[in-house]
Amino acid sequence: MLGPDGAVRSIAARDPGRASTTARWGRGARRATRAETCDALERTSAAVRRRYASWDEFPAAYVMGRCPHFDEERFGDRYTTVPAAHRALTDASDSPGNTVPFRLPG
Repeated sequence: MLGPDGAVRSIAARDPGRASTTARWGRGARRATRAETCDALERTSAAVRRRYASWDEFPAAYVMGRCPHFDEERFGDRYTTVPAAHRALTDASDSPGNTVPFRLPG
């Protein structure tokens, strides 16, 4: 998932990943307003940008933090199947990683 010189500096990416999912679920269940959801997503996004350097580093850290939970705390199948899904998303020209800048202006 990372280039030859890439490294995962923190596996805490699972936390903001879950936070963004929870915010979207809250909105979908009509338990949060649009403004509340946007605020939660903006704070989560800012936290991700403070900790990670790029769209490449963040999902790699997410995978490293998430996979042990689903692979019974061992290096199981998810370590080989999730990167394939990641490549499918990042290789698409219209994916967020290719259309949304990681560092926002301002």
